[in-house]
Amino acid sequence: MPPGPRLQSQRRGRKQVAQYFGNYAREDLRVAVGRAEGRDVLGVYRPGGLTPEYIIALDCDRDHVGTIRDWRYVPYLMGELRFEAGADL
Repeated sequence: MPPGPRLQSQRRGRKQVAQYFGNYAREDLRVAVGRAEGRDVLGVYRPGGLTPEYIIALDCDRDHVGTIRDWRYVPYLMGELRFEAGADL
């Protein structure tokens, strides 16, 4: 996946993370766990979509989400990325 915070939206801290998930709760999306570039990610699908529109990576520390990296606004990424839905995690 492309490095650098300029290519993705990044959230840190309890307040930012809560607001982030609240925003997604208002949309009609489907999320699937999978793998891309050797790491666990979430593929985000629009209604009726067969391939994800974009991915989200969660960096976790034990049972807490530490950082969220969201490539929603990098539309060309999915053309370059191989996403494996339901891969062995």
